[in-house]
Amino acid sequence: MTEYKELGPFMQQGIRNTAVMELKEWGVPEIGSSDVNHQIVSLYNSYGGFDEILMHGLDLVRSH
Repeated sequence: MTEYKELGPFMQQGIRNTAVMELKEWGVPEIGSSDVNHQIVSLYNSYGGFDEILMHGLDLVRSH
């Protein structure tokens, strides 16, 4: 999360939005800030970078 905190506010918001979209897609009924933070770490570990997370978020938007 250290690298995440160094990002600009628009980039952070895009990544948070991606994490929330994914959690909603999985049917998580209540999404708290710790859920989002954990999902951001999981996405980072899966995709290897923040640009890739944003691309994944765009794919999620396009698929709906």
